[in-house]
Amino acid sequence: MNVSTKSFLGTTLALLVLSGCMSTSEEQTPSQVAEVQAPEPTIEEVCDTQRNCRTSTQVLLATPSGEVSFDYDQYWPVVYDNEITILPGERVLVEIEFDEFQQVQHMRHVTERTNPERTFEFYFTQIRGNYGMLMSLRNPLTRPVLFDVEIKSVDGQTYRVSTCPIRGRMSFHERWPEPAAELVLKRPRIVNEPSNGVLVCS
Repeated sequence: MNVSTKSFLGTTLALLVLSGCMSTSEEQTPSQVAEVQAPEPTIEEVCDTQRNCRTSTQVLLATPSGEVSFDYDQYWPVVYDNEITILPGERVLVEIEFDEFQQVQHMRHVTERTNPERTFEFYFTQIRGNYGMLMSLRNPLTRPVLFDVEIKSVDGQTYRVSTCPIRGRMSFHERWPEPAAELVLKRPRIVNEPSNGVLVCS
């Protein structure tokens, strides 16, 4: 009896330990659970829900190896997801409203200066007789505004461009030495005018 009882207890304990190990292996800590992120929408998906996509757009650029043509049946809106995209040859107007923290509250593409006090003008073009690009940004506000600027090359590479804050009611011009297929402006924000009057570029 003593031997069989010990055997029974040993078997039961082994099963309990094994059961505990099996149930533990099925549990997952939060760090083990992979976060599933929704994929970025495609141009087609965005244009199906918005009426302000570009349509039937062609961009011609001179390059050292010859002329390059980009033909778009559909292309991103000028303003989308708080970013401004400008194709070569485009001059666009964008109304930007800022909140009390000097960050963007509302931004939209417009075709005329209905509200000139908050309508920014952007121009992007290839320089004639040259492969380089010229961008021009005009600030209608009374205070300096700074953008993060990116340029996409003809081979699809993206480069961040150093820029300076645009002084109130003034324009900022910048050149890029290579052909570029797109100009992207991000994170517009109002910056404080320094006491010494010297704005810091980034």
